[in-house]
Amino acid sequence: MSVKIAKNFKKICSTKNIYCYSMDIKQIKKDELLKLIGDLSKNFYVTLYNGDIIEDLGIYTLPVTIFLDKNNKVIDAIGYEGQYYVKINRYLDYLTGKISKDEYEKYSNTSVVDRRRSILPEINFIKRLIRDSQKDDAIKRLSSLKLDNLTNFEKVKLSEVYILLQRYKDAVKLLEPISDKFIDAKFYLSLAYYNIGEYEKSLNLLKNIEKIYPNKRRLYFLLGKVYKSKGDFKKGCEYFEKSCEQNLIN
Repeated sequence: MSVKIAKNFKKICSTKNIYCYSMDIKQIKKDELLKLIGDLSKNFYVTLYNGDIIEDLGIYTLPVTIFLDKNNKVIDAIGYEGQYYVKINRYLDYLTGKISKDEYEKYSNTSVVDRRRSILPEINFIKRLIRDSQKDDAIKRLSSLKLDNLTNFEKVKLSEVYILLQRYKDAVKLLEPISDKFIDAKFYLSLAYYNIGEYEKSLNLLKNIEKIYPNKRRLYFLLGKVYKSKGDFKKGCEYFEKSCEQNLIN
């Protein structure tokens, strides 16, 4: 995030008296970070993240602020859309009882927040809920999304949600028209085809992107599953072994 947003985030944490963790994915040294945003307060912590934030958490739009309850259950997330700083302050006012739910929702539905921005933060939050075994909450939030006029990239990300919810035919319907535009669209379409038993279609797509798809580990693993389902156990084992080799290297 920008230095300005980082400073605003620290200010919110101090004035609202809540515990905050700022996850850094650039591996910047703590001393260098403090020079930019100033000293840390007693309730503001900085942590480094060594993994792949896209692969592990499904977060594509940064910054994103995730809210947890006292049991560490995810209750909401606010991405960088509209007036990020204002919206977080307003949401915390609602959580701490300073404004009612009706007041917060009335604010959220006004033009103060720019709703023309990407819905990627909402989509990624729904994926997080599913992975945290909060499927009912995820389905409820998904039903509230406006899914008209999506960009092709948003369609690819939404297809991941459908696949996680085992709504494979919905994913196929979403991806088939754009499969020639995104390499990830081809991969997720092949995954959806596999799950509805269309093994030949799945295989054709996977072989088409085998040499160029960046995440070889999951590509090889899915190829192994497709060949196994087709009865070609020799080929399946070959690709499972390739998947394991990639895993060890990475």
